[in-house]
Amino acid sequence: MKRLISSLSLVALMALSSGAYAGAPIQMLPPLQDDLTGAGGQADNCSSVTDNKVLTWNGSTAIKCRSGLVVNSTTGRVVSSMGLNVGTASSGGDLYVGATNAANEGAQLTLEGAGTYDTWYPDVFQHNLRFLTNSANTNQVQISNIGTGAAGLYVEGNVGIGTAAPAAKLDVAGAVNASGSMKIGADAAACSAAKAGTIRWTGTAFQGCNGTAWTSIGGGTLSCSVVGNSGVAPHYVSTATCNADETLTGGGGYIPNPIANRGFIHQTNPSGQSWIVDAFTYTYGGDVPTTAYAICCKVQ
Repeated sequence: MKRLISSLSLVALMALSSGAYAGAPIQMLPPLQDDLTGAGGQADNCSSVTDNKVLTWNGSTAIKCRSGLVVNSTTGRVVSSMGLNVGTASSGGDLYVGATNAANEGAQLTLEGAGTYDTWYPDVFQHNLRFLTNSANTNQVQISNIGTGAAGLYVEGNVGIGTAAPAAKLDVAGAVNASGSMKIGADAAACSAAKAGTIRWTGTAFQGCNGTAWTSIGGGTLSCSVVGNSGVAPHYVSTATCNADETLTGGGGYIPNPIANRGFIHQTNPSGQSWIVDAFTYTYGGDVPTTAYAICCKVQ
């Protein structure tokens, strides 16, 4: 009976070898690794490697041995003294993940969330390191120290919140809610159209840039002055103007030597940073000289 079973097994094995599976060999190769040699690398002769080793395929003709691997008996984790390579044949660090393609997509990882929590997909896209997830939930990237120390974030360039092209160290597209105090420092740069809306502290008062000059916002000492200017021929319209860092608070004007000039003021009004005055003769036969005054104030 034993001889019969052995004979049948031999016949079956020969049938498999020469029958339907002939011409369709099955290949089981170890993972592809770089062709390193020496300590911690690969060796042509597996018997020459005395520490932990794993079979690797050199990508062309030979199966070799990679050494320097340690399997933790408690955690089951594999540790390599040479670094682990994923998707690439050359290591650039302890863990090196190769690019997805040569166009835009760099290395990609999948960090699976526990249970029903969201999965994250950190990747490199063009020049950017991204942290992506596909979810209807509100997600956060958190940086914290669960010990006694403090965790921080250092960014060499600009930071954008709500904008992908920040134009300042911190560029926020939207409202800012600060529960604590906010310190405004000094700014020695001249006010310009690009800085319109900027606030600065001079050491004694707050100032805001209106696009052309720094103007006081509050605090400090209020200082006012009266500026006068007389019109010239032939129309004698007079305009008194405040400085760019001052605020026009009032104004008026008069006709010098009204008996000789015999006229009346028909226009006296503010215009921007100026106060304008104009007058006619009583007979409407022409203009008479005028002088305008502007009351200009600022906080110093």
